[in-house]
Amino acid sequence: MDKKIEKKNEVVKEGILNLPFSELENEYNEIVNEYRKAASIPGFRKGKAPVSIIEGRFKYEIERELLKYIVDKFYGEVKKDAGNTVYEHLSDYTFSKKDGAKLKFYFEVMPEIENIPLEEMEVKVKKEKEVNIEEEVEKVIEDLRNRYAKVKPVEDRDTVEKGDIVNMKINGEDEEGRTLIDNENFELEVNPDNDDMWKPIAEKLIGVKKGEEAKFEIEFPDDEKYSAFKGKKAKFTVVVNNISVKEMPEVDEEFAKTLNFDSVEALKKDIKESIEKRLKEVRREEKIHNFFEKLFSEMDIPVPPVYAREEAKRMIQDYLRNLGYNKADENIVNQLMPQYYMAAVDNVKRMIALSKIAEMNNIEVSEEELDDFLKPFVPQFGENATLESVKFKLDEEGQLEDIKESLKREKALDLIVEKANFVEVDEKEYEEEHKARVEKMKKMLEEKTEEMKKEREEKEKAEEKKENDKKEESSDKGEEEAK
Repeated sequence: MDKKIEKKNEVVKEGILNLPFSELENEYNEIVNEYRKAASIPGFRKGKAPVSIIEGRFKYEIERELLKYIVDKFYGEVKKDAGNTVYEHLSDYTFSKKDGAKLKFYFEVMPEIENIPLEEMEVKVKKEKEVNIEEEVEKVIEDLRNRYAKVKPVEDRDTVEKGDIVNMKINGEDEEGRTLIDNENFELEVNPDNDDMWKPIAEKLIGVKKGEEAKFEIEFPDDEKYSAFKGKKAKFTVVVNNISVKEMPEVDEEFAKTLNFDSVEALKKDIKESIEKRLKEVRREEKIHNFFEKLFSEMDIPVPPVYAREEAKRMIQDYLRNLGYNKADENIVNQLMPQYYMAAVDNVKRMIALSKIAEMNNIEVSEEELDDFLKPFVPQFGENATLESVKFKLDEEGQLEDIKESLKREKALDLIVEKANFVEVDEKEYEEEHKARVEKMKKMLEEKTEEMKKEREEKEKAEEKKENDKKEESSDKGEEEAK
């Protein structure tokens, strides 16, 4: 037996196994004899047909049986030499009594990463802006008051004022006369402080009288927030049908109880804690994002193609599920694959890096931590499900280890936030470095894409040559038989 592993790139290897016929002769003869015993060949008694006829008639079946024997007996040794494989398949198999059996295996393996720098690599982040928590609390309170406000008609005036809610007939056209909006009962809160697409219209409505036609022109900035009005010069005609105002609730104990709090103080305390938690989460995500952006601009982490494909497929299925598709059609998945593939590669790079950080820092998940994670999901497994039965089922399906790895990666994220060398810089310096990192990553991606293109072209040429060789061999064999 002769076996060897050839490294194609950091994540793809080829296993080659050559077996002389002498090592396979006994098994081969046994397979042939089994077919000879069972075969009914015209002109011969059962089990008495010449071996040469059996070999010719059942050539494909005999070689398949022999392949199964070879894979069962020798494949494990080849795979072991390939390393930490995540995907494999038989890519080529030939057999003849003269040359024996030749097999080629395609392996995808996890990349060998020596180290992921945590404290050594400087990661720049924007200086954290000071936030006036008390002001933010008051903004939330004001939003809640708006949400619980009662709307009542205005009876003592007929002119629109700031803060009113107007019901109006509105028509708007651009310079070419195309309709931008046409609505008989359009409702709008007249609040120019709201920086949205309706702000310019709200400003024009102040002072308009109920029942009277008002006309005005607005030139909208070329900004996405103005949606259909973006960059357009439009003429509007409006007639205010009704004017209403909000009756805002007082911030008192009754209001707090409406929101399930015993007091205003308890309400404000809860809002403050929520704001502080959200700010911490935003800062955490910002640090993690910058860490990986810097890491991937400094270090190329190869990704096994099967992992990227599976992650892209998962992302596409999630997207389609959100659109209401219960089952993702394979054709749709294939159509969307190019759009999602590079994002999937980044996701897998991140998972590989986190797994390495977990390994480097001996991060483990205790049974207690695993149980705490799984407990909320137990009811989803049926009325009689228990934590232990759920763990047994997940283990049987091979999912328990995946969950543990996922929890390890979450711990690794915490470690990044805690130990990575984050340096706060002003916005200008941060943007300059960010731009440089993006350009560097873009260049790396272009080089990688070109490398993959060359590999694909070489593979196609090799397959074409192999196919041509087979045709020539078949043609030569046919000529010999004709002679």
